[in-house]
Amino acid sequence: MRPNLSALASLVALLAMATPRDAAATPWVLPEGLTVLRLGGGVDFADSEYLPDGTHQSYPLDGRFESYYAEIEGRYGLAKRLEVGLKLQFKGVSYNSDPLLNPPDDANPGLRDYREEVISFSRRDIGLADIYLSANVQHLTGAVNLASGLVLKLPSGYPSPQETFADGQPSQNVQDDVTLGDGKTSLEYRLHLGRFFSSTLTLFQLSAGYEARFNGPGHRAVGTLKLGQGVEERLFFFLGANTAITVFEGEPIGTGFVAVDPEVSALDFTAENVEVIDATLDASYLTAEFGALLRLGDRELTLSVSRVLWGKNFPELTSVGLGTILIFD
Repeated sequence: MRPNLSALASLVALLAMATPRDAAATPWVLPEGLTVLRLGGGVDFADSEYLPDGTHQSYPLDGRFESYYAEIEGRYGLAKRLEVGLKLQFKGVSYNSDPLLNPPDDANPGLRDYREEVISFSRRDIGLADIYLSANVQHLTGAVNLASGLVLKLPSGYPSPQETFADGQPSQNVQDDVTLGDGKTSLEYRLHLGRFFSSTLTLFQLSAGYEARFNGPGHRAVGTLKLGQGVEERLFFFLGANTAITVFEGEPIGTGFVAVDPEVSALDFTAENVEVIDATLDASYLTAEFGALLRLGDRELTLSVSRVLWGKNFPELTSVGLGTILIFD
């Protein structure tokens, strides 16, 4: 299964695929006829968030977000300096919190009246999430590698995020944004710069670009930095940072609500503890990531752990991912 590649080419291909959240973000285009396949999965969880103004606070009502995913990503060297890729992700998401009770107006309410006034924010969904199509073109090779790439993100047809309450009425079904993605098509362009120091097995990667998000959300400037270090060509460690910053505000999708004091319990939660805001799909974040890659014979195993350090309209996610990489000639 191992292709006839130099140790350097193999190492670079493996490290470039190690971080699961980058869709073909690498300055090393695969050689013509080579296929790299990554199978992975992981979990994201959060009990706090960054509000649209950047304020960090816990989810109200003891809320907790969790997401589990399994994904497959393939890259193929289509021509001498051209590589194409496909990534599919299957995901399950859930949000759980304490319910609220909006007391009925009836002077003698029955059980049915109370049930109709229970407001539950707990939601879950499962299915195929976004589909990523990518293409990378190599511009320079040698001491410094330079490539540019396009990534097209296509929603698979899952329900898009909506405002918190149906028709703005608390007694109606909660809709909110516990979905498999943002439900929007986007096109991202990046310029990738990288260098590999074979004498020390040290890898450096830097990418920067622009993400055009269609049908409502604001566009974003994006960037990634990655440093990798090998130990005897069998064990590799890497550190990384990834950011996306909204460059202009998108269109509101409806009305949202944030808690003035998220520590207030469900029993004491009143309308005075609620602030009404415009709900949008704009999201900015900065994440830090650490990972390792272990080569066992003709198999490569990867582990990555990441944490959101800052954001706007974004959860403070902690993520853990596992994967394996296969190379075919």
